[in-house]
Amino acid sequence: MHFSIIATGLLSIAGLAAAAPTVEKRAETAQQLVTDINALTTQSQNLQKTILAVPTGNTAISKRQIPTPQLFEASIQGLQQLSRTLQDDITRQQGTQPFSDADAQTVCTAYNRMATTQADLFRTFTGKSGLLEGFFLQPVAAGLRQVEFQIDTFSFGVLDVVPVCMESASAKKESLDTALSQAICAYTPAGTLGVNVFC
Repeated sequence: MHFSIIATGLLSIAGLAAAAPTVEKRAETAQQLVTDINALTTQSQNLQKTILAVPTGNTAISKRQIPTPQLFEASIQGLQQLSRTLQDDITRQQGTQPFSDADAQTVCTAYNRMATTQADLFRTFTGKSGLLEGFFLQPVAAGLRQVEFQIDTFSFGVLDVVPVCMESASAKKESLDTALSQAICAYTPAGTLGVNVFC
């Protein structure tokens, strides 16, 4: 008797589980996407401040002096955090459909600002590249390459949902791509032989 009661209960639970609706991932709204983009802008601005705080040759370090491992630690950590944020944003972005013209314009305004901010960030990285030699180039270059892939993925996701202003956003993405490519080149050993020549 106890077995039949237990069996009946288990069947009831199984039936409820089978009948339960499948939870589907909801696509992002325009406002949610704008919030994500604005957070990336702020994060990039903060990372740029960290890079700018790295001393220049006249204050503490020259090209021929070896910086301490801690010097770029905060910058590398900042790149890693930016990478994690971008990955989360890419996940939330999946399944989002094209927005209305008004919503798309709002998204484009936020994206264009973010792209400009990030281009400035990567130019700052390029400007500080001469302070590093040998071992210190690799972790920065690796962080930049990881971010490059994720920025591409995220940006194309944005462009897909803003048809009305895709042209202006694409131009901003192209400028961002150039700045990031130059930064990666500057932290690649061959690039350090002469940034102006090779990058």
